[in-house]
Formats: sequence, structure tokens, C-alpha cells
Amino acid sequence: MTDNPIFAVAAKAAALRAQGADVITLAAGEPQAATSAAVVEAAVDAVRDPATHHYGTAQGDPVLRALAATAVAGDTGVPWSADDVQIALGAKHALFLATQALIDAGDEVLVAAPGWPGHAEVVTAAGGVAVPVATDEHFRLSAEALDHCRTPRTRAVILSSPGNPTGAVHPASRLRQIADWAQQHGIWVISDDIYRAFDYTGTYRSILRVVPRLRGRTVVVGGVSKEHAMTGWRVGWLVAPPEIIASARLHVSRTITHVPTVNQRAARAALNDPGTPVEAARAYRRRRALLVETLNGIDGIDCPLPDGGMFAFPDVSGLLRDRGWTSSADLAGWLLDTARLAVVPGEAFNAPGRIRVCFAVDDETLITAIERLQTALASTEHESSAQQLEEVR
Repeated sequence: MTDNPIFAVAAKAAALRAQGADVITLAAGEPQAATSAAVVEAAVDAVRDPATHHYGTAQGDPVLRALAATAVAGDTGVPWSADDVQIALGAKHALFLATQALIDAGDEVLVAAPGWPGHAEVVTAAGGVAVPVATDEHFRLSAEALDHCRTPRTRAVILSSPGNPTGAVHPASRLRQIADWAQQHGIWVISDDIYRAFDYTGTYRSILRVVPRLRGRTVVVGGVSKEHAMTGWRVGWLVAPPEIIASARLHVSRTITHVPTVNQRAARAALNDPGTPVEAARAYRRRRALLVETLNGIDGIDCPLPDGGMFAFPDVSGLLRDRGWTSSADLAGWLLDTARLAVVPGEAFNAPGRIRVCFAVDDETLITAIERLQTALASTEHESSAQQLEEVR
């Protein structure tokens, strides 16, 4: 099993920083902002509370589970209770718990391509086989594409909307088709909703809000990491039918015992703070526009405006061709070495010829990164022109 390739980029950037280099990272899948003061204070209070110094329940803090159930019920339009929630060590752990509950060794789970490599990784970790499914020109899954990849061993599909790295939001009509297909063939849907707060088109809908009857075959995965800038706190959840929760609870009990109680208290404070995600989405929308406009102003780059999420996902194949790079990995490596700018090559997402660029950073960082990108590429354009002139001579 290989490690997430995004981590390799982050590790190289961190190593350069440790050597004193001034590296700007637009590669991370996390907000640059600090966790809110209210959440930090709640954690400090929790540390002082002796009740958090002892074991908690495997399923998670009942108050946090109730808050998560209320949030997911509001999103999906169908009722959930605290008993329907399992607290996990972040959304990635929740995805693993859901997958291991649904599959046996060798069973298949369909994942989007391009898509976040973590989806395939949790399937592999659970003993299954991740089957990539090609998305359409807007990076959306379709019932037809899913059915083309379906076999007798297919057990589930992981649906992410908004998606990572593409930012694609699946419209209600597409979700309805996918739900009908899943119900027809007895396929489970694992709905990864971690970027749900960052919808810039107003078109985001939970698949259960569109097709509530799918409740008995759907697992909803969420967490506080992206919406509340709490990636390091590692608190997520899955909301699912009783048999899935029972399996997840047993796995947690036999492995990690429970998610740290202090972190769960912090997550409680986050879920009682609806304003932070709204403010973040407002800022990201503005930075998204700035970044995409800049990228589209560079010859050889074609950057679609993402519907949601925290990333731009431009096609840089024209730039590679014009400047002589053989892959987006070459370009990403050159940007890190030359411009001290970290981005993730598209190969990490099964999308060669593209790069992922995060805009969940502050204005100053984004503007400086853009200036570095423009300056570095202008220098290579000059060098390329000079070389062509010399060849003509």
C-alpha cells in the first residue's frame, strides 16, 4: 500500500522550510487559518475538566453525536439521532470505518477519477479493491459510467460533492440518477460531505435530500476539519443505519478505544458556531475568483471555475507542451525548486496534465504566490523564446 502522494509534496516543502527556504504551500488540503478562539477555549476548559481525563464511550460523546445528527438531518432532510452517529478520528477514519463495515476482502468500491487518492486508500486499507470511474467533462459521476464499471463484487460507491480536487458539485438530476442506479443494483452510497460548506453556486444538495428513500443504503461522512479549520484535531463522523454504526463502534472499541475526549469537546464548540464556515466560504469565493482569473491569464493554462471546495484544478497540458515539461509532476517539482511554490501534480489524482492549487489561504499569501508563479513562468517563456531564436540563427 503506497502513501498518499499529496503527503510527499507537503513533506518536501516542509524539508525546504526546515533548511530556511521561504516556501509558499498551495498544496495542502486544509485551511491556512487557525482554529477559532472559541473552539480553542472550549478545549482548554475541557483539559481542566477531570471528566475528560478518563475513558469515554467508543461511539463518542453523546452531546457531540446529537449535534452531528442534527447537522446531518438539516442537510439531508431526513431524521437522524445520536444513536445513528459514530465519532471517528477525522473524516478519513470515518470513510475507512464505513468501508470496512460494508465490504469483505476482494469486494469492489467505485471511486471517481479524477478524485482524491484517500478514497481509494481507505478501500485498500479495508481489504477491498478501488475501481476508478471516469467522470464527465464537468468531473461528475454518472449512472452510466458507474454501471459500466459495476461487477458482481461491487458493494458501494464513494460520492464526493463538492469534490476534491475538482470542486465539482453534482446537480440534483444527476444525484437522482445515481440514487436510482444504486437502489436498482443494491449498491451502497458513501457520501463524503466534508466540503459541503463550500458551495459557490447554490446547487449543492445532499443525495438524501434529493432521494430520501435511499436512507437505508447511505452512509454520510462529515467532520469539522475543513469548515472550522480543525484538520489537526482529528474529529469526524459517519451517520448511517444501525448495522453500519454497530460495526464501526466495534472496530473503534477494539482499536483506538475512542476519539480523545478533549478533541470531541472542541468539536462540540465548533458545531455550535455556524458563523465560521459561512465567513470562510465568503472569503474562499473571492480568492477562488482571483486565482482562476490569474491562471486563465497565463498562456497554456485552462482553469475551470470550481463549483465548490477549496481548490482550483487547471489543465496545464498546453503549458507543459510549450515549455518542454513532460508531466505536471515535472512542473510541480520545478515550481517548488525554482519559485518555492508548492502545488500538487495531477498524477496524484489520476489526472495527468493538471495541477491542484489550494485557495484556502489568506489574501497576502495568495497574492504573493500568484506573483511568484507569474514571475517564474515569465522567466521560462523568455528562456524558451531565446532558445528558439538561437535555433533559427
